[in-house]
Amino acid sequence: MDLQQPILSALNVLRNEIRSAKEDSGLSGKAAVTSSDSESGIFSGESELCVEHESDLDWFCCSEQKLICSHCTIVGSCQGHTVIALANRVTAVRNHLVDVCEKMQLQALRIEHFINKTLTAKERALQVEASGARERVVAQVSVVREAVEEEEQRLLEAVQREEERVEQCLLTQRAHWGQALAMLTQTRTRLVHTLTNTPDIQLAVSRGKMMGTGWDRGREVGEYSGGKKKNE
Repeated sequence: MDLQQPILSALNVLRNEIRSAKEDSGLSGKAAVTSSDSESGIFSGESELCVEHESDLDWFCCSEQKLICSHCTIVGSCQGHTVIALANRVTAVRNHLVDVCEKMQLQALRIEHFINKTLTAKERALQVEASGARERVVAQVSVVREAVEEEEQRLLEAVQREEERVEQCLLTQRAHWGQALAMLTQTRTRLVHTLTNTPDIQLAVSRGKMMGTGWDRGREVGEYSGGKKKNE
């Protein structure tokens, strides 16, 4: 990647500066405690001299992971252990740390690339897909809503037509039965008048005529009314 070149160059410069500092401080032949070494924790606050042999701690025991002097490797507790010169140990540690920093930097670049490229692309794809899904949902709901509205309108019109039909039927029946009631009332009134005002002899003679006109008509209306009600 294009961004790796300046980072590697900077790390190389750092490595060269470290080596120059070692040469200036005399670490090429024997151990010398510098402020950077103390801060890095190599000596961890220990004395520069071996407590047992009062010699410079210029060696490092890899087996026990501690600083030792040259006598410790010969007559001390680290006989037969794997040891390394302190300067070489410091160089190895520093180089290892530099390598770790390089790897961490490269990993950071990969993560940054993943965030900026892959995740961003996925977020955009997600937004496009979500937008399309919303549009499809809106379209489907619109189709369903339109169908429901059409069905609602059709049912309302059917109800309206049925209401008008039944209402017209009721109006027709009301007019018919009103007319029948008026006819029945008139016939009854005439019969009552005849019954009240006609002499007995005339009533007896005219009975057949009355029965053939008003009575039969009133009975016909009454029977028709009763039959209609039963049928309903």
